[in-house]
Amino acid sequence: MSYQIEVRHNGLNKYRVVRGASRYEVGQRAEALQAQWNDEWARRMEVEGRRQERLDQAERRADHKTEAADRKRHGDVVRIGLHPVDRLTPDDPFRLGDPQGPADLRRARAD
Repeated sequence: MSYQIEVRHNGLNKYRVVRGASRYEVGQRAEALQAQWNDEWARRMEVEGRRQERLDQAERRADHKTEAADRKRHGDVVRIGLHPVDRLTPDDPFRLGDPQGPADLRRARAD
C-alpha cells in the first residue's frame, strides 16, 4: 500500500504530489518540501523588499532634484554661509577694498 499527499505553495505557484510507502514518510517529505518552499518564499520577499527600497530611494532622490531645480529656476535658493556683497560696509572686516586698475598694478610691481 502506498500513500500520497498534495503539497501547494500559492506564493510560489508550486504544486507537487508526494508519495511514499508509509504515512509517516509522506508526512516527513511533505513537511520538508513545504519548509523548503517557505524558505525560498522568504528569500524572494527579502530580495523584493530590498529592490522596492532602492526604487523608493531613487524616486525620493529624483523628487529632491526636481524640487531643487524648481527652486533654482524660481530664485528660491537659500545660500547658507555666504556674505552678501551689497551688505558689506566700508569698515566690514570681509571687504576686500576697491579693485585696482592696471596702472596701480604696474606701480605695485615696479616697487
